[in-house]
Amino acid sequence: MRRIALAAAAVAALSAAPAAEARGCGNADLDPANATVQQLRHATVCVLNVQRRKHGLRRLRQNPGLVLAGQRHAMDMVERRYFSHSSTAGTPFTVRIRRTGYLRRSGRTLLGENLAYGGRELGTPRQIVRSWMRSPGHRANILQPRFREVGIGVVRRLPVHGMSGATYAAEFGRRHL
Repeated sequence: MRRIALAAAAVAALSAAPAAEARGCGNADLDPANATVQQLRHATVCVLNVQRRKHGLRRLRQNPGLVLAGQRHAMDMVERRYFSHSSTAGTPFTVRIRRTGYLRRSGRTLLGENLAYGGRELGTPRQIVRSWMRSPGHRANILQPRFREVGIGVVRRLPVHGMSGATYAAEFGRRHL
C-alpha cells in the first residue's frame, strides 16, 4: 500500500523539485529505512532550500529549538498514533515551539508548521517536499519570504500501523519581525 498524508498550519503572533534541480541534495532519495535521521533531516532542508532558491527567496537555516520542537512532535505522533498540528492534549504547535526557548526575548514572530508521513518510497525527503509543494498551505509555508529558520523532525516510523516509512514535522520560524 502506498500512502502519504499531509497537514499545514501557519500563525503570525505579535509578542516538487524535479530530480535535476535538487541533484546537489545528497540522500534526498534515500528510503527512510536505509537512512539516518540526520541524513533525512539535512536532505529535507536542502530540498526545501532548492524550492526557495527557485523562487528567489533566501535559504532557511536550521535552528536547534525548531529541530527539537519538530522532533518531539513527530515522535509523539508516532508513539500515540495520531496526525495533527495539536497534540492529543490539545497543545498547538506555537506552544510546543515556545517550550523549546525559541521565542525567548522575541518581539513579533512568525511561525509555521508542515507535517507529512509517507510509506516507503513516498517517505523520502524529495517526495515529502514534492507533496508539500503540490498543496497550497504547505507551499505557502515553504515559500513564505519572511521565514528565516527551520527545524525538521523525522521519525523513521509512521503514525499508522503496518507500514514502513517516515513521519516529518517541519517547523518554520522568524523572530523579531
